[in-house]
This record gives sequence, structure tokens and C-alpha cells, in this order.
Amino acid sequence: MWSVEKAVRELPQDIARAFMHDAGNALQELLEHRLKVVLIDAPDPRFPGHKVRAVDDCNPDWYRRLYRERPHFRRDRSIDALTRIRDGHDRPWTPHGRILFREHTHYDTLYRNVVLGHLLHGRMTDDGPVMPDGAVRAYWGLADDPYFATYSSLSHASRSSPSSGGSSR
Repeated sequence: MWSVEKAVRELPQDIARAFMHDAGNALQELLEHRLKVVLIDAPDPRFPGHKVRAVDDCNPDWYRRLYRERPHFRRDRSIDALTRIRDGHDRPWTPHGRILFREHTHYDTLYRNVVLGHLLHGRMTDDGPVMPDGAVRAYWGLADDPYFATYSSLSHASRSSPSSGGSSR
């Protein structure tokens, strides 16, 4: 049985495609959103020109959780790992080898787990909820919910249809 320590290419083709598609969406979301703090006029100014900091944009929720849970978490390695998964070039986990190689396989494993969570349980984005993937849930033997099955068949059809421009996921 496949685990997140193995490369996505070891999955059945349709499941691997779902992983690569979601990794691409997560990568796009990470590239488009990062913490941005701006200065605004203070709501209760205490002197002329008083400014306070305010958040203008923030990282995706799933990335904020990872960053909070792990000391020294790196955005550049996150982007690299999601890119490798999206392109089908992720590496299986290895506890051996050079330190840099171990770090890359660690991030690949971490993000395969994140993507698996997205596919099994869904997630929220700026565009609204992204439903779980019925085919991925079935592969892991999870309850066959008719709503998930309907959504999944629609999203798989739009993913494979060149005229649709891809899924909104």
C-alpha cells in the first residue's frame, strides 16, 4: 500500500494526477499569497501622523499551520516540494544520504501528506470550499458519499478536458 513516504508516481495514474493537480493548486495559492503588513492611520491617533501595522494579505491557512508547528520552516523549500509533486518529480523519503537531500525528501513527504489531507477532507480557499476527491477517498477505502462521487466525477472531467481550462479547484 502507498504511503506519503513514497513518490506520487507510485500511485495509480488517476490518483497520481489528482495529487499533482492539488499540489499545483496549493503551489499557486502559496505563490499568490504571503504575509504582507502595511502601515495605516491609527484608529485612535495619539500624535500627528500616528500609524499602526495591519495585515494586508496572509499566507494560506494550511501553510500557516505548518509554519506554526515547525521551527525553521522554509517557504522556498515548500515551493520546491510542491513544484516537484506537481511535476511528478517528487522523491521518496530517505533517512540516508546527504543532509540537503534528506531535507528535500522530508519536505516532499510533508507536502504529500498535506495534499493527501486536501484530497481526503477538502479545504477552504479564497474562492470557497474545495470538496474532497471521491476517487482518492475510494482508493483509501473511505465511505462512498454520493455527494463526493458526483463532485469528483465533475472535477475529474474538467481536469482532463482541454476545452474547460481545468478545474476550479
